[in-house]
Amino acid sequence: MDIKTYIKFTICQQIADGSSKYKREDILLHTGQMPSISLLDEAGATLRLLLILYEKDGVNLSELRRMMKERYGVGRAATDSSRIALLRLGLIEERRGKIGPNPSVLTYLTEKGRIVAERVQKLKELLEG
Repeated sequence: MDIKTYIKFTICQQIADGSSKYKREDILLHTGQMPSISLLDEAGATLRLLLILYEKDGVNLSELRRMMKERYGVGRAATDSSRIALLRLGLIEERRGKIGPNPSVLTYLTEKGRIVAERVQKLKELLEG
C-alpha cells in the first residue's frame, strides 16, 4: 500500500469511528469523489462569483475580492474557496494578463462557465422579478 492510499484509509477509519477532525465531505472533495453539484453547493459564494464574472470577465483576484465584498458582503475566505471550487469544476480559468503596466493573473469564465453563469443570471431574474 502506498503512502497516499494509507493516509486515505487511515482518515476513513477515523471518520467511521468518529475520532477524525475531518468530515466525510472533506474526504470526498479532496479525493475527487464528490458530485459536481455538491462541489458547487459546498462553497457558499460560487453562484455570486459566477454572476460577477458574467458581468465583467477577466478580473484580477484583488478586484474580484473587492467586488464580492462590496456587492454581496462576501469575505476573502469564501471568495477564495468559491474560486477554487469553480476552477475544479472547469467553470473558470486563470490566465496571465496585464492591468495597465502591471502583469497580473486574470480570472475568466470558460465556455461551460459562461453557459452556467447565463442560467444563474436567468434564475436570479426569475427570483427577483
